[in-house]
Amino acid sequence: MNMLNQSLWGDESFSAIAVQRGFGDMIGVVARDTAPPGYYIANWLWTRGFGFSEMGIRTMSTLMMIVTAVYAGLIVKELFKSKWEAVVAGIVVFFAPFLFDFAFEGRMYAILGMFSTMSFYYLLKKNWAAYSVTAALTLYAQHFGIFVIASQGLWFVADRFVDWVGFLKKKKLGPILRDLRPFFIMILLYSPWIYPLYKQVTRVGGGGFWLGIPKVKDLLEIGLRFLTGGVKEEYRIGVAVIVLVLGLGKKWGKYKKELVFCMAMFVGPIILSFLVSQVMTSVFFDRYLLSSVVMAGIFWAGGNRKWGKIIVSLLAVFLVVISGQRFFKPEKRDFRELSRVIKSQIEEDDVLINYNGGAHHLWESKYYGVGAPIWSPGGPLPYWVGTAQMEERDVIYELPEVEGRLGVMSSESIEKTVLPEEWKRVDFSEVGSLKIIWYREKSNIE
Repeated sequence: MNMLNQSLWGDESFSAIAVQRGFGDMIGVVARDTAPPGYYIANWLWTRGFGFSEMGIRTMSTLMMIVTAVYAGLIVKELFKSKWEAVVAGIVVFFAPFLFDFAFEGRMYAILGMFSTMSFYYLLKKNWAAYSVTAALTLYAQHFGIFVIASQGLWFVADRFVDWVGFLKKKKLGPILRDLRPFFIMILLYSPWIYPLYKQVTRVGGGGFWLGIPKVKDLLEIGLRFLTGGVKEEYRIGVAVIVLVLGLGKKWGKYKKELVFCMAMFVGPIILSFLVSQVMTSVFFDRYLLSSVVMAGIFWAGGNRKWGKIIVSLLAVFLVVISGQRFFKPEKRDFRELSRVIKSQIEEDDVLINYNGGAHHLWESKYYGVGAPIWSPGGPLPYWVGTAQMEERDVIYELPEVEGRLGVMSSESIEKTVLPEEWKRVDFSEVGSLKIIWYREKSNIE
């Protein structure tokens, strides 16, 4: 098993089921959910050619992260005029542990990384037609691409007032407004989704989003993790020191503007999402901000002196090794195997349910053909990603009448998977942290 063919997890399963629908039906589901349609449209087309298996669904993300790495290299080539640094940047970006995970996940984060990185490139090239399109596609990929576009817009305006040799330069406002036409075109291209976006934001705001308000400590922690590419905590401080030394030793005299651009596009989305989370619904979460990791990789690779090029090349090899090892040691729960176990054990009169503890597995159970409703004795579930595709029968508030056994799918411990006292546990099987626990009503046990 590897990261391409390991079992799908909950949100991936939701997406996989959605793209199996007819196109119009799928768009209706997306409009009722919390994400824009870009990923779903792309994966709907992709899976018609490559199938709905785990690999069929995920290979699109893999290709998109490869494109992201290529464009990261092109950005370095554009900024620092070095082919070697461009190649190193591509390697760093693809194998950065944080980004590497999303290269093998059937969700919208790889497409967000791809289009946001492409928009950075076309912004630098001043190819305004391509920029308008890729910026709009960034928004269609993931709502939180707005933090990328806002950072680019702030840079675009600031660059017209800052003299990179001195400090400020005189600039009339009229020409700047005319220069903003690519952003107006981007908004026009995105306008068909503005009303669905409004409905989605209202729905989430009314139901309460699941993220807490971030603190300054969270801001510093995510900044450190992103700056180091998402390496494990045991390596983080060491890599951070190396990156700091690299940063101090770069050719600031020659590449001041270029390096400031990288730093601004690194911190911009992080700071903006942090500030928004203080005054509106909290949206401060790592995977929404993965473009900052791309820019960190670009900053690593570009504008180095000879000794810096050697160090960053060694860092790239280090990332290849640790991410390459990770590819063959997938960490997602093996619901595919659990479904095989359930299918081998279930009998004609048995009934299955999903236990709603710290997590439930409704979408995995549907994708793997052992669908079972969520048992929610506490009443209706709060709004969550996935509600848009649920049917009335997907949630039950009382346990069903069962002639045979009641099979409870759970990722809680046996002790924490608690049913009313009239039920007696008679058997169970475990697949990692996943379990199928079989119960009978005590009145039916002779």
